[in-house]
This record gives sequence, structure tokens and C-alpha cells, in this order.
Amino acid sequence: MVKKILAQAYLWILLLLLYSPIVIIVIYSFTEAKVLGNWTGFSTKLYTSLFTTGTHHSLMNALINTITIALLAATASTLLGSVAAIGIFNMKSRSRKAIGFVNSIPILNGDIITGISLFLLFVSVGITQGYTTVVLAHGGSATLKYPASGDFLSPFAFGDWDGDGVDEAAVLYTADTTSSNVWLAVLEPSGESGWRVSQAIEGMSSEVESFSAASLKDADSKQLLTGYISPQGDQYLAVYQYDNGSLSTVISKSYTDMIVANFTGKGDTQDLVLALPPDTELGGVTLQLLTANDGEFRSTQTLNLGEGVYSSCAALHAGTGSDDAMYLVMDAWTGTSSLVSDIILYDAETGFLQPYRPGGMSDIQRSTLRYNDTLLSCDIDGNGTVDIPVEIDDGGTLQTPMDKRLSFLLWKDYTSTAGGNSRFGVYDSEYDLFMELPESMHGSVLIRANQGGTGWLICNAEGNTVYCEMRVVEPTTDTASGDGNYLRIANIGSQQLQARVVKIGRAHV
Repeated sequence: MVKKILAQAYLWILLLLLYSPIVIIVIYSFTEAKVLGNWTGFSTKLYTSLFTTGTHHSLMNALINTITIALLAATASTLLGSVAAIGIFNMKSRSRKAIGFVNSIPILNGDIITGISLFLLFVSVGITQGYTTVVLAHGGSATLKYPASGDFLSPFAFGDWDGDGVDEAAVLYTADTTSSNVWLAVLEPSGESGWRVSQAIEGMSSEVESFSAASLKDADSKQLLTGYISPQGDQYLAVYQYDNGSLSTVISKSYTDMIVANFTGKGDTQDLVLALPPDTELGGVTLQLLTANDGEFRSTQTLNLGEGVYSSCAALHAGTGSDDAMYLVMDAWTGTSSLVSDIILYDAETGFLQPYRPGGMSDIQRSTLRYNDTLLSCDIDGNGTVDIPVEIDDGGTLQTPMDKRLSFLLWKDYTSTAGGNSRFGVYDSEYDLFMELPESMHGSVLIRANQGGTGWLICNAEGNTVYCEMRVVEPTTDTASGDGNYLRIANIGSQQLQARVVKIGRAHV
């Protein structure tokens, strides 16, 4: 009797240990807190976010992929396993034992070795890595993880990580037998065509946001920078160092954005600038500079910008100014949909980053304020300098309903002492499209919708002379349809941008 009670108690304790974490996760899924264990009240916001675009849009895709892959893999495994079982059952005893031995090899094989073998097989036969390879490989217990951005858009990266003159491999994967977090493994070449796992290290989340490499410590070796993102949207950066067969974590911390560039002027190494999560007490945006110093890679400065004005960092950009110095341009949120830009310059004398204020500009925040949340800075003209978009009111006239989606912009280089080069044009927020116009049209252009409502016309100030027409149509639309011949400019999602030049002078469109 006592033995039976103890056995049942042991069973219930075991079940409690196995399933209580799942129950806890389910309970805390009905709150808005981003950290497990912090109950902020009942809410279904995390579930409703699955059906909205934005930070969590990938969760729904992941859910759909998980279900479809599971169904396909289970169906295929059942069919193939049943056929194989019938065949093995009807074999002779000796053949059956041989097949059983061969069948046990994948069980003894390392997960990551199986993953690499399958990857090389897919590459050799020309199968593109993606959904198909995941389905084909799901019979194993290791799943390759594809980063969303960075230098490497594949789970595999090859490079001389330790500076010994021989390229190693780095692999991102998850294993069914371990936690749900991503693992990073470094593999050394073994023999003429083989690889062996040197060491693996557990990551900080289940999804990979970015995967890149940079010479942060010295010119010979390269460090692996892996950005992780949680289901709640929190981001974590881990910088890994591989040296003497050992894989270690150099830096591990939360961040919102990052950029690698040679800010300090050291020709043999690169620097890392992180935008840290907002501090509720200080406000603004805190940037952290990490650079090589005395043979070690470490943090050398934190800089707080826009206290009481900035809410968070939207993007970081690096470019060369007119004086050939390296500038850092930060786009920052000032609210839910308004953006401003700030310029930061490295001072070689002090060894610190410091805000840069162009000559004649006392308030860079007001000068760069724009209310379109898609207008991030970029090198618009390809000259290596980061240009900042500025919405202007004197660009021309916008006729309704086009004024709801169009705006006149000046892309300005504020690093020039002479005010910098500027690019004038019109921006279509619906298609995230900028069309540069001659500076001579500044203030003397009218833009109105075309006849079919598929685009817009660029006219003189009076509207009686049409210069050109832009339209967004289906890719199958004939370029000769409509008034005149159109030229294919670019693809915008599943649609196509077409343009036609209208003869200068009075025109009927």
C-alpha cells in the first residue's frame, strides 16, 4: 500500500515538474508584461498582436510554418516509416540486423553534424535553403536558424575567427534535446573534407535578428556579433570570441540598434556603437561606444542625447562627411510617429563621441523634425555621406487627395560647412518612393492625381503643362497601355512602378 502511494506521489511530482512551466507560461501570456513573472493585469494584447503587422508579425508566420512543417513531416515520416517497417519485417534475419545497425547511426550522430551534412547535400543538388529544406530536414532533431539581417543571411558563416590562417565555420541552430534558445557552434576542418564541432554555446533567445562578423579586437581575428530577439520584441546582443578552440562571450547586453564602423580612426579594427533600451528616469537615447583598447575590446563611453525629447532610437547610420571624418547619424523617435535626427562626431583629442552642430544651426531637432515615420536617413546620392530628409512647405503645391500621401523633401548633408548638398524631390509615403526633381522646380511645381488614380502627374505651377507621369500598376500591365509608352522603373512589392515623359508644353492628359 505504502509502495503504491509513493509510486503515485512520485508520478504526480514528475508530472508537476514537467507541466508546471507550461502552465505558468500560459498564465503569463494573458498580460502585457514583456518579462515572464511580471503580472500587470489581465490582457489579451499579446494574442491580438499576432494578427497585426509590426513587431510581432513574424510570430504568425512562425506559427503557420510550425503547424505546416509538423503536419508534413509527421505525415511523410509515418508513410515512409510504415513502408520501411514492412520491408524490414519481411527481410531475412541477417539483413534485418544490418539495416537495424545502419538505422541507429543517425541516433548516435551529433545534431549539428546531421544539420551540416544535410545543408551540404542540399547545396550540392541545388536546393535553395528555406521552407523546403526545413521540411526535408525535419526528420532530424536539429533545425537551422536563419537570421533576419546582417552580413550573413544564412545559418552558416565561414571565416578565420581565431586568426590562425584557416577558415572555420559558425552555425546557428536549435536542438530538440536542449532549450528553445538558439545555439551557436564553431566547427573546425577535419581531414580533407570533414568538419568537427569544436565548441557550442547557448544564445539568448529563440530567434536571430542579425548575424555578422567584425574585427573588433585586432586585425587578425574576427568576432561574431549575434543579435537575438524575444517574442515580446526585446533585443539582445552577444559578441562571441573564438580563440584556441574556446568560444566565449565578450559582451552580452540588451540593445535597440547597433552599428559597426571605424569611428575612432583605427585602421586595423572596427568600433561598435549600441543604442541602449530607453531609461525611464533619464529619458532620451543612450549610445554606448565599444572599441579596442590595450588589446581588449570594451566599453569606453556612454553618451545620452535628447533628454526629455527623444523617446527611443529609430536607426543608426555611419558615413563620411565633407571633411572625410566619420560621422554617426541617429534617427530618433520623439513620439509615436515623429522623427528627428542627431549628428555625432568622434573627437580624437578626448577619445569620446560628442554631438555635432552644423554652422548656423542652433536647433537640429527642430530643423530635422518630420511627421512621416518611414523617413529614415540614408545615403540618397551614393557619395558615402548620410543625408537627412527634411519635410518642406515651400516645395510646391499638392492637390487633394494626393496631399495625404505626398510631401516635398530636401535631403541634406549637414556635415558640410557650406550647408551641404541638398536633393529636392517628392516623396510618396504609400509606396515609400522618392523621386528627385530639378532644383529649378523648387517652389514652382504642382502635383496632382492622374486620370486613372494609379499615380500622379508632375506639372508646372499653373497645372497646364505636364512634365511626366508616375503610376503604380500590376506587373502584367502593358507599358504601351494608356496615353503613350511607359518605362518600367522599379518593382514595389507585388506591383510595378512605371513612368512616362510628357512633351514639354501644353499637354492634355
